[in-house]
Amino acid sequence: MNNPKAVKAALRVEAKAKRAAAHAANPDPDVEEIVDTVIALVNLLGGPYEEDHLIATYLSVGDEFPTTRLNALILERKQALCVPAWDAKAKQYVWAYLDGPLIEGPHGIPQPAEIFPVRKPEHIELVLVPGLAFSPEGARLGHGAGIYDRLLRPLEDNHFTTRVGLCYEAQIVPSIPLEDHDAFLPIIATEARIRDAAYPEE
Repeated sequence: MNNPKAVKAALRVEAKAKRAAAHAANPDPDVEEIVDTVIALVNLLGGPYEEDHLIATYLSVGDEFPTTRLNALILERKQALCVPAWDAKAKQYVWAYLDGPLIEGPHGIPQPAEIFPVRKPEHIELVLVPGLAFSPEGARLGHGAGIYDRLLRPLEDNHFTTRVGLCYEAQIVPSIPLEDHDAFLPIIATEARIRDAAYPEE
């Protein structure tokens, strides 16, 4: 099977089952090490801010790797957060500041009730990205809608932005076919360890 789309479709079926099983076994994983790594990365990079570093995260739903406690711990470290949100005026997903009450957006995904878009995404210093599966080399398998591919594209060549895939260890698969539009995640963080795609094998 050489067709990347067909390979991905088959992988999605398997990946959904693996993610569901991993979440059922560990619905509240320890995220302290992940948070420590995230903060260390933004401090190492320095970025355009001296304080209140801007980190892009997500509001987990269903059996996604949970971010409720992770996001709260990051906020306790005085970091600013933004999340994907559907902007009805712009008719597209944007990075919006995580502030104020939440509502249910498209596909049942929570988002801020009032959208304040990040006007300069290049100020985002680190992005935490969910997925169905990741390869040790940093390839990501999503649901196929391309939402994160589009959100991440402006950040790919940004020196200040580090892209991190966030998932359960069980979601790591040997390989995922990459197409031209697919996002690449140099670092994969799981409940078990932090993987650097530059050194996929220990």
